[in-house]
Amino acid sequence: MEQNIQKYQNAVDIIKTAILQSQARAAKAVNQEQLALYFGIGRYVSANTRKKNWGNGAIESISRQLRLPKFPLTTKFANCNWQICLISH
Repeated sequence: MEQNIQKYQNAVDIIKTAILQSQARAAKAVNQEQLALYFGIGRYVSANTRKKNWGNGAIESISRQLRLPKFPLTTKFANCNWQICLISH
């Protein structure tokens, strides 16, 4: 009986490890994709502001238009998020 309990415990440990490793890989992939998104947004916004294609208040206006509920599956793109996007540009 105790041997079966040990086999089950080993199975549980293996499954738990697989789940945790998979979750870690998924989180890493999501973070990489989000970083690429913010970098691309920053590049786009930076290019348009440097070329003076946009006037004063453009970032605030764009930020307002990208807030919930228009994009219910995303976090809102607040002005501070735009500032983060622009840091590297």
